[in-house]
Amino acid sequence: ASDVYKRQPDNGSFYTRVEKCVNYGAITNLYTSATSTLGTGGIAGYLSYYTRLVGCENRGTISSQASHTGGIAGNVINNNFVHRCMNYGKVTGAYDRCGGILGSLQKSSQVIECGNYADISGGACTGGIVGQCYAASATQSAFIACYNEGTVSGTNAIKTSTSGGTMGTGGIVGSQKSTDVIICLNAGDVSGVDIVGGISGWTDANSDRIHHCVATGRVTVTAGNVDPAGNVCRGGMLGISRTGTTTTVTSGTYSMLK
Repeated sequence: ASDVYKRQPDNGSFYTRVEKCVNYGAITNLYTSATSTLGTGGIAGYLSYYTRLVGCENRGTISSQASHTGGIAGNVINNNFVHRCMNYGKVTGAYDRCGGILGSLQKSSQVIECGNYADISGGACTGGIVGQCYAASATQSAFIACYNEGTVSGTNAIKTSTSGGTMGTGGIVGSQKSTDVIICLNAGDVSGVDIVGGISGWTDANSDRIHHCVATGRVTVTAGNVDPAGNVCRGGMLGISRTGTTTTVTSGTYSMLK
């Protein structure tokens, strides 16, 4: 984790700091939209550009009729740092990008020692920690020492023009691009449509890596409408790596997680 800390501008250059905040109330977003990027979360809906989010908890139920739904924050973009945040409230998203801690995370951000204990249900890109993490290859993001104990359910899949395929459901990350997932644990059952993985559902770049992770929950998948042939992808660690890309996957042990 020391390398990740060194990559953070924690020398006074964080524009926003959100620390030690706790939400106990139910949060409901009734605005129906599959394309809105504003987000819904227990602590924040939308955060961008060098935000430090540390020691926050959500204990209320989170429900949204739109995309980008998370237990702590809905949509987080551009060089952010999330550390020791916990979610204990059920999270339900009607559309894509739904996660126990973050609905979506973009562009060179780090999430360290965060945990989800509640059930998560969403559309495409649903994960125990984050629904979707997307970064360019030069701005790698990372999840380190995160864990999920809740059940994760992805209720549908979508076909995207950018990746040429469907997005998945995962115990830690629903779908990822240019992202490291390191020393993470998923102990919750994971189910979804078409593409499901115990740690990550979908990887989209050669720089994606899953290192020393452990997945103990049951992984189940059902066929959707994306592939007319009814083909599905299910993996104890990874659902699928997009055609033309190579993902490095190394399994871990419980001793590594202590």
